[in-house]
Amino acid sequence: MEDILVQFGNYGFPMVVAVYLLVRVEKKLEALTGAINRLEQVLAVFLQARGAQGPDRKRDAPGEEILPAGSVL
Repeated sequence: MEDILVQFGNYGFPMVVAVYLLVRVEKKLEALTGAINRLEQVLAVFLQARGAQGPDRKRDAPGEEILPAGSVL
């Protein structure tokens, strides 16, 4: 009986901690995936709008906003 408890202490606890950490990391990975997808959409819209202005346009002037103030991503 004592041997079983020792084995559980040696293997069970690290397994429980590993599963807990994997579940937490999975949630964060899902959030990062969503953020990357939103960024892709915003960049597509931005590049599409920028392409409509012509390829010869110089870089944005300092202080010129890329997105209108108050826009929600």
